[in-house]
Amino acid sequence: LLSDESGEPFAAHALRRTWEQQPHPYLFFNADGQSMTFLGFTIDQDGALVNAEGGVIRRHMMAPDLQDGLIQQGVDLFTPFEALPRGKKLRRICAILGVLEYDPDESYELTTDNV
Repeated sequence: LLSDESGEPFAAHALRRTWEQQPHPYLFFNADGQSMTFLGFTIDQDGALVNAEGGVIRRHMMAPDLQDGLIQQGVDLFTPFEALPRGKKLRRICAILGVLEYDPDESYELTTDNV
Protein backbone atom coordinates (compact mmCIF):
# COMPACT_ATOMS: atom_id res chain seq x y z
CA LEU A 1 0.00 0.00 0.00
CA LEU A 2 1.45 3.36 -1.04
CA SER A 3 1.29 6.26 1.39
CA ASP A 4 2.93 9.62 2.10
CA GLU A 5 4.71 10.66 5.32
CA SER A 6 1.38 11.29 7.06
CA GLY A 7 0.29 7.76 6.33
CA GLU A 8 -2.35 8.99 3.89
CA PRO A 9 -2.67 6.37 1.15
CA PHE A 10 -2.52 7.50 -2.46
CA ALA A 11 -2.03 11.20 -1.69
CA ALA A 12 -0.20 11.63 -5.00
CA HIS A 13 -3.14 10.06 -6.82
CA ALA A 14 -5.55 12.50 -5.17
CA LEU A 15 -3.40 15.45 -6.30
CA ARG A 16 -3.35 14.08 -9.86
CA ARG A 17 -7.13 13.66 -9.86
CA THR A 18 -7.51 17.28 -8.76
CA TRP A 19 -5.29 18.42 -11.66
CA GLU A 20 -7.21 16.29 -14.17
CA GLN A 21 -10.56 17.71 -13.01
CA GLN A 22 -9.43 21.34 -13.31
CA PRO A 23 -10.05 23.30 -16.51
CA HIS A 24 -6.91 24.18 -18.47
CA PRO A 25 -6.96 27.01 -21.01
CA TYR A 26 -4.97 26.59 -24.22
CA LEU A 27 -3.90 29.09 -26.85
CA PHE A 28 -2.78 27.42 -30.08
CA PHE A 29 -0.86 29.25 -32.76
CA ASN A 30 -2.25 27.67 -35.89
CA ALA A 31 -0.13 25.97 -38.52
CA ASP A 32 -0.80 28.81 -40.98
CA GLY A 33 1.56 30.96 -38.90
CA GLN A 34 -0.93 33.84 -38.85
CA SER A 35 -3.90 32.85 -36.73
CA MET A 36 -4.59 31.43 -33.28
CA THR A 37 -7.24 29.33 -31.60
CA PHE A 38 -8.45 29.65 -28.01
CA LEU A 39 -9.62 26.43 -26.32
CA GLY A 40 -10.89 25.93 -22.80
CA PHE A 41 -11.44 29.62 -22.20
CA THR A 42 -12.99 32.77 -23.56
CA ILE A 43 -12.45 36.46 -22.92
CA ASP A 44 -15.42 38.40 -21.60
CA GLN A 45 -16.38 41.97 -22.51
CA ASP A 46 -14.29 43.30 -19.59
CA GLY A 47 -11.15 41.47 -20.74
CA ALA A 48 -11.32 38.74 -18.07
CA LEU A 49 -10.12 35.21 -18.82
CA VAL A 50 -13.13 32.91 -18.28
CA ASN A 51 -12.98 29.10 -18.10
CA ALA A 52 -15.37 26.77 -19.92
CA GLU A 53 -17.65 26.60 -16.86
CA GLY A 54 -18.00 30.40 -16.77
CA GLY A 55 -15.69 31.03 -13.81
CA VAL A 56 -13.25 33.92 -13.97
CA ILE A 57 -9.66 32.67 -14.05
CA ARG A 58 -8.12 36.14 -14.10
CA ARG A 59 -9.62 39.60 -14.30
CA HIS A 60 -8.31 42.31 -16.65
CA MET A 61 -6.30 39.76 -18.62
CA MET A 62 -6.67 41.57 -21.93
CA ALA A 63 -6.37 45.29 -22.57
CA PRO A 64 -9.33 46.86 -24.39
CA ASP A 65 -7.13 47.90 -27.35
CA LEU A 66 -5.88 44.34 -27.85
CA GLN A 67 -9.39 42.94 -27.52
CA ASP A 68 -10.74 45.41 -30.10
CA GLY A 69 -7.88 44.66 -32.49
CA LEU A 70 -8.39 40.89 -32.29
CA ILE A 71 -12.13 41.25 -32.83
CA GLN A 72 -11.51 43.45 -35.88
CA GLN A 73 -9.25 40.71 -37.27
CA GLY A 74 -12.03 38.15 -36.89
CA VAL A 75 -10.78 36.36 -33.76
CA ASP A 76 -13.73 34.90 -31.84
CA LEU A 77 -12.97 35.57 -28.19
CA PHE A 78 -16.44 34.96 -26.82
CA THR A 79 -17.75 31.60 -28.09
CA PRO A 80 -16.69 28.51 -26.10
CA PHE A 81 -15.48 25.63 -28.29
CA GLU A 82 -18.12 23.28 -26.90
CA ALA A 83 -20.90 25.71 -27.95
CA LEU A 84 -19.81 25.77 -31.61
CA PRO A 85 -21.65 23.79 -34.26
CA ARG A 86 -19.81 20.71 -35.53
CA GLY A 87 -18.59 22.36 -38.74
CA LYS A 88 -16.90 25.22 -36.87
CA LYS A 89 -15.34 22.83 -34.34
CA LEU A 90 -13.90 20.78 -37.19
CA ARG A 91 -12.64 23.94 -38.93
CA ARG A 92 -10.81 25.03 -35.75
CA ILE A 93 -9.23 21.62 -35.18
CA CYS A 94 -8.07 21.45 -38.80
CA ALA A 95 -6.65 25.00 -38.59
CA ILE A 96 -4.60 24.06 -35.53
CA LEU A 97 -3.26 20.95 -37.25
CA GLY A 98 -2.72 22.66 -40.59
CA VAL A 99 -4.72 20.12 -42.56
CA LEU A 100 -7.53 20.49 -45.06
CA GLU A 101 -10.98 20.30 -43.54
CA TYR A 102 -12.03 16.68 -43.54
CA ASP A 103 -14.52 14.77 -41.40
CA PRO A 104 -13.65 11.06 -41.39
CA ASP A 105 -16.48 10.09 -39.03
CA GLU A 106 -19.56 12.29 -38.75
CA SER A 107 -20.83 10.25 -35.79
CA TYR A 108 -17.76 11.05 -33.67
CA GLU A 109 -18.32 13.82 -31.12
CA LEU A 110 -15.78 16.63 -31.32
CA THR A 111 -14.59 17.99 -27.96
CA THR A 112 -11.62 19.98 -26.71
CA ASP A 113 -10.03 16.63 -25.78
CA ASN A 114 -9.75 15.91 -29.52
CA VAL A 115 -7.36 18.80 -29.88
